[in-house]
Amino acid sequence: MRQAGESSPASGHVLRIIWPFVPVVVALALFSIASLDLLSAARAFVAGESQWSKGQKNAVLHLLRYGEDRNPADFTAYLAAAGRFCLYAQEIVPAQPDAAASPGGRHIELLLRMLDERGRLVPPMAFVPACERYNLMPMIDRWVVETAFRALAGRQGEIATCAINLSGSSLADIQFPEFVREQAQRAGIALDGICFEITETAAIANLAQAGSFIRQLQRLGCSFALDDFGAGMSSFAYLKHLPAAYLKIDGSFVRDMLADPVNLVMVEVIQRIGHAMAKKTIAEFVESEAMLERLRELCVDLVQGFHIGPPQPFAPCGLAAMVPSAAARTG
Repeated sequence: MRQAGESSPASGHVLRIIWPFVPVVVALALFSIASLDLLSAARAFVAGESQWSKGQKNAVLHLLRYGEDRNPADFTAYLAAAGRFCLYAQEIVPAQPDAAASPGGRHIELLLRMLDERGRLVPPMAFVPACERYNLMPMIDRWVVETAFRALAGRQGEIATCAINLSGSSLADIQFPEFVREQAQRAGIALDGICFEITETAAIANLAQAGSFIRQLQRLGCSFALDDFGAGMSSFAYLKHLPAAYLKIDGSFVRDMLADPVNLVMVEVIQRIGHAMAKKTIAEFVESEAMLERLRELCVDLVQGFHIGPPQPFAPCGLAAMVPSAAARTG
């Protein structure tokens, strides 16, 4: 969030908030900007976002309001118990038409969603930043793992690889690997079918910590994917230190590669480096047959996107399954 104070004859001070990347001007009474209640400012942002429905605004305000009367653990439990979180699954398939699918079943990625009070899906970018700001993501990550493992119980014959996104803050949770082991044991699932996805930027923020975290979970049988690969400025220099099985090419490169020759070269370079290091490459945001054909020519291993298949309700999505929304499109 960026902010800058400006003088205003009428109100004393005006705070201009860019969050996320949408300017909102909040008039404040006469007091120091340094003492500004950021929770109130965030509320003002939500109230000013005309593209959101009332239900979506209220859902985000629930996230922002917790600081007044709940600790993070209680709040996360409240949202989960109220059925406001759910998981969607999107298929990841071989790019080449003659390539064999994952042995033993499908390859999917689980995507976290939130429901507003009317059961409509809230876009992830409408609630994830608030969760990150108030340090809710480690607890939400645990909810995702526990819920995913319960849903996978009895379905591992159908699903060979299940990718689960982790936030950067979970990389610092030294108890997380043991939590994963306990949840797998409780659900009765094998961890060799679980692939955790972490973003490249989160991994390189603390390379030693990320490497240790990955290796601990690998010893339990899990695999790893580096998500949004290519977004960092030093991707290739750090890659040799991160024992990931998959590279997920940053979607911004894939989405515009047919129109932008630089993006096309980036996709090709990532694919070649990945193969040179014995890592499989995944291209997300595949939205047309022309994109798919070009990725096949580049020998990308796996593809994901709306041209392959939209996200589908996975667990527990009673309301979400009945209320279609464009929010399901976003990862």
